[in-house]
Amino acid sequence: MRDRAGILDGGVNDTRFRRVVKAPTNPDFSHLLIPSRSLLFRYSALTFNAHSIHLDPSYAREVEGYPDVLVHGPLTLTLMLTVFQNHISDASARRPVIGSIEYRNLAPLFVEQEMRICAKRKGNGERASAGAWDIWVEGPDGGLAVKGTVHILYQQ
Repeated sequence: MRDRAGILDGGVNDTRFRRVVKAPTNPDFSHLLIPSRSLLFRYSALTFNAHSIHLDPSYAREVEGYPDVLVHGPLTLTLMLTVFQNHISDASARRPVIGSIEYRNLAPLFVEQEMRICAKRKGNGERASAGAWDIWVEGPDGGLAVKGTVHILYQQ
């Protein structure tokens, strides 16, 4: 069992991946997507990541114990930020941009499986924050795979 970049990867039979943690709230918006093998391959090439766990289904199954190849944590982050930036850009005339993000990968995501990128403005009613959002990714079972906080800035 190894710990790489904060993700424990003892394989799919590891009991840490059997428990499904649901999001604590309903999102203000969400976007469903399915990362393809070609996207994963291209992202691997772009980032010079040739690890077999992202490219070789046999290796992922037989050596690591996963059902298929894993989607990169950095690819998940790129998809989250792209979907979020597109959403806030469409919803505001004030030209918002992402200022910072804090996030944590909680569970593996697999190629060719649904993932839902969700976000909700922090606070509610009069206490809602204009610049802080909770953001998370749900796997195909609806469990949390990634969670974080995004802070946006407004350009003039």
